[in-house]
Amino acid sequence: MKHKTAKGVGILLVLVMLMGLLPIGAAAAGDVTIDAENFPDEKFRTVVQGFDTNSDGMLSAAEIAAVTSIECFGNNISSLRGLEFFTALEELNCPLNQLTELDVSKNLELERLDCGENQLTALDVRQNTKLSYLDCSKNQLTALDVSKNPELERLYCGENQLTELDVSQNTELAELSCYFNQLTTLDVSKNPDLLYLVENEEETKSLMGQVVMYMSDNDHYLCLTVDPGMTIVTDASDPTPTAQPDDPTPPTTKPDDAKPTTKPDDTKPTPKSIENPFTDVKTGDYFYDPVLWALTHEPQITDGMTETTFAPAETCTRGQVVTFLWRAMGCAEPTKTDNPFSDVAGGDYFYKAVLWAVEKGITDGTSATTFSPNDPCTRAHVVTFLWRAENKPNGGSKNPFTDVAVDEYYTDAVLWAVEKGITDGTSDTTFSPAEPCTRGQIVTFLYRDMK
Repeated sequence: MKHKTAKGVGILLVLVMLMGLLPIGAAAAGDVTIDAENFPDEKFRTVVQGFDTNSDGMLSAAEIAAVTSIECFGNNISSLRGLEFFTALEELNCPLNQLTELDVSKNLELERLDCGENQLTALDVRQNTKLSYLDCSKNQLTALDVSKNPELERLYCGENQLTELDVSQNTELAELSCYFNQLTTLDVSKNPDLLYLVENEEETKSLMGQVVMYMSDNDHYLCLTVDPGMTIVTDASDPTPTAQPDDPTPPTTKPDDAKPTTKPDDTKPTPKSIENPFTDVKTGDYFYDPVLWALTHEPQITDGMTETTFAPAETCTRGQVVTFLWRAMGCAEPTKTDNPFSDVAGGDYFYKAVLWAVEKGITDGTSATTFSPNDPCTRAHVVTFLWRAENKPNGGSKNPFTDVAVDEYYTDAVLWAVEKGITDGTSDTTFSPAEPCTRGQIVTFLYRDMK
């Protein structure tokens, strides 16, 4: 009897010891701990924590499988390491971050990828055979292989450093934008569904062997957007590239010291006839016409954050605002190439806009060596940029705002903006100069300034 008791105690002790080796709440097989090892970027880790439905600090296999879309645009994220865990991911929207690399090789279900306006020097989407939408514009890509993406319908790769682009395997391609690269030829003979939208007509037409280029007379809103002077091949049976228009120059840029052409006081710039693609821009919104105007302006001032959202309430950065202003005023080439800013590189989408703005005296940065392109741009900054771009015209003498002192750097700009009808403040007595300017506000300010 004593022998059996001793044996039972021994077994119990072994069990206790084994249990002691297992931490309480140990992860089950397939679980992923939300920590700095798996998700080193703190801001991306914060996004991932939103998928932890039971708040236990781990992602279960079921929680991971439920993630089909990740939205993390404008979060100042520098790494998306950990993305490989989300193998059911179908949509990734990560523009306007600080990404220098992006690995989507494990995301085989990915259908939509927007990684524009980052600092990517390479992007491999060869494993993403289901991809139908790719926006990798405004990065620093020197090569892009889309030969393994047969379902690709929309490709936006403008403002990179591409020297060649092969879309011969993308027979479903309907929209292509590849402007501001280093392409000398573009063969679209294998893309019979490539479309463009004709101004003032609610219909789309196939290219059908024709080439529609970036037109200086504003005739077309283009889905095929290329650089002027690029040789376009539309018929593989014809070894001679299609001749270019007699004058393939882009819209005439304004002289360095010129202001936008003034329209009569009772008119505003009219958005081209186009169906509103944005679910968050409604008829009746104060920014409705300005958004469509910015979308169809040539050169385009800005597009949406995604295919169906404009994000009018999102904060605009300093880099974005000077770029919007630069585009609205014709994309004039800066005459000086000296760049004093350590945080503005030649491959950045805002590079030329910043140099132009400094040259014109619109801004001189946040210090002698920094521009802070990713900092929020305040309402005071925006109206000051506009005022300086207009050569500092005289404004009104009446100041209705209690938060705009007489000796602020932006006082004259605010009074001018109010008198011109660009803004009337956030209330009858406040302008809120320190509040960040939103995307809806900046396009509205630009729209009203161009009246």
